[in-house]
Amino acid sequence: MRGRLKIIIKLSLCWVVTLSACEKVVIVNLETAAPRLVVEANIKWVKGTSGNVQKIRLSKTIAYYDSQSAPVNNAEDVTIKNNEGRIFNFVAANNEGEYVCVDFVPRLGEKYELNILYEGKIYAASEQLMDCPGISEVNQDNNGGFTKDQMEVIMFYKDSPVMENQYMITFNNPYKTIPIISVAEDKFYSGVQMSASIIEEQLKKGDKVNVHLEGISKPYYNYMRLMLQNAAGANPFQAVAANAKGNIYNNGLVSEYALGYFRLSESDVIEYIIK
Repeated sequence: MRGRLKIIIKLSLCWVVTLSACEKVVIVNLETAAPRLVVEANIKWVKGTSGNVQKIRLSKTIAYYDSQSAPVNNAEDVTIKNNEGRIFNFVAANNEGEYVCVDFVPRLGEKYELNILYEGKIYAASEQLMDCPGISEVNQDNNGGFTKDQMEVIMFYKDSPVMENQYMITFNNPYKTIPIISVAEDKFYSGVQMSASIIEEQLKKGDKVNVHLEGISKPYYNYMRLMLQNAAGANPFQAVAANAKGNIYNNGLVSEYALGYFRLSESDVIEYIIK
């Protein structure tokens, strides 16, 4: 599938005397890759819950100018298998590409295997369910930020010194449509109190900020670092540092891997109300 993108570039040629300007139409030929399967398999076990209900969402990549998503509702089989060989079936739940399991059994440290049969192709991945410490405290600083006059919400947690740990922190801000996500590791901070924060000038008394802390694997930490670096780029034509490839592969043809990542994590969640 090929697409053509017409970019109007205004080239202002400022001359010392005439100060004239012109417009030139530059036609850039872009190649659009064949649609790929996109897998959102984020298995999260929130502390204090059974974790038995889990969801996986399947879709396909779409052309740049398409406004509608392309959910996949006809996967032949979507399953996760644990160390003991027990299979958890994910069943199509709606027309949004969501597949739901109601009897999942999460166990910290256990390895799980994802298998998806779609259009006669098998996509597979494996990961370990990572644990995380509890959020020890969330507070606010009304004089935060570099200018010392901004609202800052700070979350604290105690790292475990037993092993190398990686974390993903998510702040759901009522004034942002997209969650604020960051990742951290304890490479130089093993066993100490760690923190993460956001700054939002619009926050006021009574507003709610949801804070999520998750334990993640080292490969997923590296994947998310790359994704966040790429997302932060202001220039859409700038080449990315590397291909942010996930861990979901086509068992029959390596080049036809799926996009996305299969991960499992324990999570702690706190809803903080601005004072």
